[in-house]
Amino acid sequence: LGAEGMHGDLAWNGAIANEAKSFAQAAIELYRDKTNWQEARDNGFRILEKRYSRPELHKEFRQRLNRLQKNLQVVRESNFTGAMLSFHALNSTRYLSKYIEMKNKWERLKDRE
Repeated sequence: LGAEGMHGDLAWNGAIANEAKSFAQAAIELYRDKTNWQEARDNGFRILEKRYSRPELHKEFRQRLNRLQKNLQVVRESNFTGAMLSFHALNSTRYLSKYIEMKNKWERLKDRE
């Protein structure tokens, strides 16, 4: 699931299958064949080294954070989902406070009786 983009243009280190039985069979074959196992292992290390290098990912992540920080207002204005969640979070607080207010009024009215 989701393996399609993980390796980029590098050789894949395992098997991708549409059915559990096919995937299990590929895993058994990989386990039994030492040459294929070593090749898959080497491919896996190569993928990690080339595609998921911590210094590179850290650099890219920092650059993205800096871009977001510099354009924070524009990003927030174009973030529909974030605006919607914020709106509903604020309204839920608003309605909860109205509920508490009405509940307290009701309790005071009951106490007068």
